[in-house]
Amino acid sequence: MKLLTTINLGDFNEYKIETEGDNLFECVHQAGGIHSISKCGLCGEKYLSLRAMKTDGDFEYLKVACNKCGATVTFGKTKKDGIMYYRRKDGKLEWEKFESKETAKDKADKAVPPIEESNNDDLPF
Repeated sequence: MKLLTTINLGDFNEYKIETEGDNLFECVHQAGGIHSISKCGLCGEKYLSLRAMKTDGDFEYLKVACNKCGATVTFGKTKKDGIMYYRRKDGKLEWEKFESKETAKDKADKAVPPIEESNNDDLPF
């Protein structure tokens, strides 16, 4: 048996998810806790997208991302049966604020060095 589910992310993106199992229960179970999200949990923007990422250690992540503030909510995956679900904290989606990887030191290194004032005594004229 196959089950086709549609989820909407914001107002602009629609994704069709197909699951397969021996019966309706297994199909719904495979879909896990994936559901539509209408807006960003931090800024309220309705332009969301789906992103896939892979780390050097072969970990795979799926995230719903806000295209305005960059916040994301990550899909989790159970170790036992691989069922996908959104990460939650206290029963609510766990939106993570976007933070640049650039540190204060990196910013300081890129800064223009201050202009040194010369002493007029060093002038040849």
